[in-house]
Amino acid sequence: MNKQELIDTLKSQHRQLRADLTKAINEAKEGVVKNETEILFFLAKFKEDLKVHITLENEVFYPDYLAIKLKRGEDLAQTSQFVDEMKKIGYGVNEFLDKYDTPEELEDIKRDFVKDLSEIIKVLEIRISTEEDSVFDIYLLMKD
Repeated sequence: MNKQELIDTLKSQHRQLRADLTKAINEAKEGVVKNETEILFFLAKFKEDLKVHITLENEVFYPDYLAIKLKRGEDLAQTSQFVDEMKKIGYGVNEFLDKYDTPEELEDIKRDFVKDLSEIIKVLEIRISTEEDSVFDIYLLMKD
């Protein structure tokens, strides 16, 4: 996969992740109790889509990005710190998904669910924007 195909794939995955969470929050706003099966479906889909996306980022994109920077003699400290921050965001999202993974948990803490999901969506948007508005563009401009 060339660099442009990789970025196109990652951006497409970002759109799918957004769609998964949008569907979940729309169902939640209509009523957690009534729509818990649909909410859990979209959260499970999001979790699987996120796993595929993070694997591609962590095993292909970021290693290649760092390797190119290293080859060019650039300092990797700031970029490595950024990669670590992205991983922390991923851990936070997974903690959220683990917290709300059964109908009973949705029912028990339904008041917090929409608030927590809204926060996760904000965090995800920050991560996506950071990658798409800077890191991906820089990567595409870098010569191997």
